[in-house]
Amino acid sequence: MVKVSFLTLLIAILSITTQAQSLNLGVCDSMPDNFYKMKLTQLSIENGQGYCASYPKYLDKRISKFKELEDLTFLDRAYFAEGEQRTLPEEICELKQLKKLKTNAFNKEVFELKQLEVLELILGSNTELVEKEGFKGFKELHTLKLAFFYPEESMSLKGLAKLPKLETIELRNPTQNIVDEVLQNHNLVNVTITQTKGLTFDFSGCPNIKWLNLDFNELEEVPASVYGLRNLEVLSLTYNKISVVDGAIGELKKLTNFSLFNNQLTEVPEELTQCWDLVYLMVDNNPSLTSLPQALGALKKLQHLSASHCNLVAIPNSLGQCNDLRLLNVSKNKLEVLDLDFSGLHKLVNVKLSKNQLKSIPSSFFTLPLISDVDLSENKLTSLPNELCNMRQLVSLSLFSNELRLLPEDIGHLEKLELLSVYYNNLEFLPASIGRLNNLRSLYVGMNNIKVIPESYKNLVALQAFEIQENPLTTYPSFIYDMHSLDRVWVSFSYTKLPGYKVSEENPKVIVGRDKEAKQEDDGDFNFVH
Repeated sequence: MVKVSFLTLLIAILSITTQAQSLNLGVCDSMPDNFYKMKLTQLSIENGQGYCASYPKYLDKRISKFKELEDLTFLDRAYFAEGEQRTLPEEICELKQLKKLKTNAFNKEVFELKQLEVLELILGSNTELVEKEGFKGFKELHTLKLAFFYPEESMSLKGLAKLPKLETIELRNPTQNIVDEVLQNHNLVNVTITQTKGLTFDFSGCPNIKWLNLDFNELEEVPASVYGLRNLEVLSLTYNKISVVDGAIGELKKLTNFSLFNNQLTEVPEELTQCWDLVYLMVDNNPSLTSLPQALGALKKLQHLSASHCNLVAIPNSLGQCNDLRLLNVSKNKLEVLDLDFSGLHKLVNVKLSKNQLKSIPSSFFTLPLISDVDLSENKLTSLPNELCNMRQLVSLSLFSNELRLLPEDIGHLEKLELLSVYYNNLEFLPASIGRLNNLRSLYVGMNNIKVIPESYKNLVALQAFEIQENPLTTYPSFIYDMHSLDRVWVSFSYTKLPGYKVSEENPKVIVGRDKEAKQEDDGDFNFVH
């Protein structure tokens, strides 16, 4: 047995108690009594209005004691209510190990921290200080984030173009002068500029950009210089007013992610299918978009295709050649027929086809081996093949608001199923095999023509939410009171007159009302699928 001396043990304990620490103080936290005795490498402090007794926390000259501090966040949002803002103490400039700073309460001494590598400033009424000091001294800075609130139109910043290590820049609501200065820095790799209006962007001086985010800028067209960024991998143009994308997009051969969510697109150019490295394509919320490129199948690396809330009337059958596809979301379109061979899409995991006008689903769809999440709700389906029951990885199956008359008898083979939603159909019977679904947590069968809930459902040991209302039940499923995991049951008022009904406020809580009203009462953790 190894003997340890008392002195050795004491030294070990002291070493543990004095080791570098991290400390995060939120709006509702107060300063520890031993605050300035702590050996901190990371510190985050936030003041503001919270749902609590908000304790003001301010740093004073003793901040100089934090000799090893590397990462500091200090946000003072209390001044919005009090009309006064306190800044960081002058001694901030003594923190020679500080590498990362985020604050909205800065002073001129912050600009003496020449060793900073990451700087994030939120600018309100303190823009004059930033204009005066500039950034030319930050030779180690590789990441700069600036958020402006109502800056003067003429505002400019010095030194941004010549920062030698700057690779990442994020600007929120900047002026044209600031944008022009930044885009002269040829070292930039990651650029985010958001919440502008009427500004122009010239990226010709930034040939190394790989990541470009121009969300929320009210752009009516893609800036022409974007097409010259041959190293571009990620391009996000969401929440703009773009109607046309130039065919030059096909020259961006390294593009992997392209998002045009919530624009005014009328078409997606065929040339996009020449971006052979594309993995992620999102064109949702473009109501004037009626079609996708016919040669979509050329995108062999495509994993995520999302084109919901458009007005698509067809899906290119070439999509069946995108063998790496994992997610397909074309919900809320005008699809009446799905002319697509799914047999080659063996990596598909998530398929959303809801809110269309589909009357049938291709048989090849039911051969998908890995699919776990399927949403076919709000279509015109009248039946489903028994092959559905071979999709053994299914976790979530939404079929509500269709015209289904029957469910496959062997649906109980979907042993991983956790959610089954079939309310608002034309079902008269429920398969007894559903009672074998030991992982089922949520079952919605309301608003059908069901007269009897199978007795086997009492074996649903994991069931927590059970909706049965608005059915012409002749027998009340009194076994629900013995289902120990069941949390809530939605029933119609007419059921209260059936034998076996009794009021229950918990385990389970029986909620009496119509479908919509009952769901609005729910404040639990269950995710209702509409």
